[in-house]
Amino acid sequence: MKKGVVLKTIGSILLLTAATMVAPLLIAIFTDDADSPFEELEVFAFAVSIAAAAITGLVLHFAPRTKELMGTREAFVVVPLVWIVLCVFGALPYYLSEATPSFTDAYFETMSGFTTTGSSIFSDIEALPHGILFWRSLTHWLGGMGIVVLFLAILPSLGTGGYMLMKAELPGVTTDKIQPRVKATALILWKVYITLTVLEIILLWLEPEMNLFDAVCHAFGTLATGGFSTKNGSIGDYDSVYVDIVISVFMFLAGINFLLHYYAMRGRNPLILWKNPEFRFYAILITITTLIIACAIYDTPNPEEKHKSDTAWSSLRFASFQVLAITTTTGYATADFNAWPNVCRFLIIMLMFIGACSGSTGGGIKALRILLLGKYAFREVQKVVRPNAVISIKFADTSVEERTIHTVLGFFGLYVGIFVACSIAM
Repeated sequence: MKKGVVLKTIGSILLLTAATMVAPLLIAIFTDDADSPFEELEVFAFAVSIAAAAITGLVLHFAPRTKELMGTREAFVVVPLVWIVLCVFGALPYYLSEATPSFTDAYFETMSGFTTTGSSIFSDIEALPHGILFWRSLTHWLGGMGIVVLFLAILPSLGTGGYMLMKAELPGVTTDKIQPRVKATALILWKVYITLTVLEIILLWLEPEMNLFDAVCHAFGTLATGGFSTKNGSIGDYDSVYVDIVISVFMFLAGINFLLHYYAMRGRNPLILWKNPEFRFYAILITITTLIIACAIYDTPNPEEKHKSDTAWSSLRFASFQVLAITTTTGYATADFNAWPNVCRFLIIMLMFIGACSGSTGGGIKALRILLLGKYAFREVQKVVRPNAVISIKFADTSVEERTIHTVLGFFGLYVGIFVACSIAM
């Protein structure tokens, strides 16, 4: 293995991480957080974190004098190491500002942010200073598009192994490249990501109860489908129909393959979204489950009176928001769905496993893999009836390679296996 290439790549990413910490540092300097108990050490924490990440990045980037190209083996080593090392330095602002009692808690919060998991160790979010809150949301935003485009961004140095990695992650039509060079494709996807983020920030800022800082943080959490909020009660604190609608729309958009967003923005075909089988499955699944849950929670008693579903509109409002939040794995909340009937909670758990579309910032198994698994199962049933028949699995009128089907089966088995093992361990 080419260790020099691995170290150089990790060093470059650490330098980028140091650069991204400048924004929360500036916010910490120019924002008065006198009510926060962590305000005194906030600037110091970011300054030390930036210095540590920058110095380490420089050493790793320039120490190995190599011009070798990254291969498939190096890529598989770099990706997990990047997340581990990135979270070590990303945890420093939490720990040095004493916002977390231990480095373990700080590392957990950072890993949750960069992986857009959305779990948090903080019980009082509103006690955190603005710089820490912004860094918390920024880790979401960076990690959201990083999940989709991380491999694409480093493909120019991966050689021929890079495309195979992309194909394994995004099987079927989502392996199409917008531009001949993968780096150009990655840049285009980032432009789409930034465009949607800016648009949501503007729309959220129009809400009188939401200032610019909260609009930016919630837009980061929405487009990255992570769910970190600046409020203890999440989006439910605003109790705003307008905010619910805006965030619901952008959660839905964040769950769509970003290649389809690009094609739609270019105006290549007005029906490009609906012609994609994965999008149709995603949209129909959300619509049906929303209607079922809305009917089930109609006039359901709720401990929080302001979130009571006592009309058809309020039932639809809360049901659609929670269905989108769970399907895209964003995790925002506007109602206590623990008070809902069991059928609703069962559907929500099912949606959490299915997830959003491949090539999106959403999590879960992904709708495309579920579709291919369903087609594979149906083909096996057909073979029982006609054992000598040659039946190919198709997606969007294109035959899917058997190797791709085996990759999906392997991913599904590994996903379920890890889930069961972790459940037993906990």
